Amino acid sequence: VYGYIRDAWIGRGREGGPCGYPVSDEYDISGGRQSDFEHGYILWMSGAPAAEQHCITKFDNGPQLNPATN
Repeated sequence: VYGYIRDAWIGRGREGGPCGYPVSDEYDISGGRQSDFEHGYILWMSGAPAAEQHCITKFDNGPQLNPATN
């Protein structure tokens, strides 16, 4: 985990945060990069100033992922 994705993960509490531990290496997606985590994923789109985090939080009412932008 590195770059903007790493910054977002660290900023939200690392493995103790809503995403948990990384479960994949960073990989290409259409227009950006993504890393998968125990409880969701963090993605960065080319040109964006920060990564988007989509992980399950204590505020979820089900299995859907709530976005939180760092």
